Amino acid sequence: MDQKKYKKAYSQRVRKANPYLIWAQYTIYHHNQKGHSCCFTPEELVKKITPNCEICGTVLIWTHKKTGHTSPTLDRMDNGKILTLDNVQILCRRCNVTKHDRTQDEFEDYCRMVVQRAATRDQTGRA
Repeated sequence: MDQKKYKKAYSQRVRKANPYLIWAQYTIYHHNQKGHSCCFTPEELVKKITPNCEICGTVLIWTHKKTGHTSPTLDRMDNGKILTLDNVQILCRRCNVTKHDRTQDEFEDYCRMVVQRAATRDQTGRA
């Protein structure tokens, strides 16, 4: 096996064997590249990982490939703060995109408004 193929195979084995750590390293790197400060290590972030989205409960798919709405993402609960373990949660991509730049309280208010609007629409039969 030539050197290039060996390195690729080795990299794939490492990612498959350590999906949480690889995700944490990439996530911290990505946030730092965007100018955010992360006040935790990849190992500390791995300890915070849960198997499900913290908002909707969807099972997160921990692979090195993007898996659509079930991919884990790191969310800042309050976007005005730097990234600390107390200010982040791990969400599925769908919840994080929907939450966008809202605080947790703003997001919950938004969800209640959507549910109330849907209930009103169902009662009146109008869109």
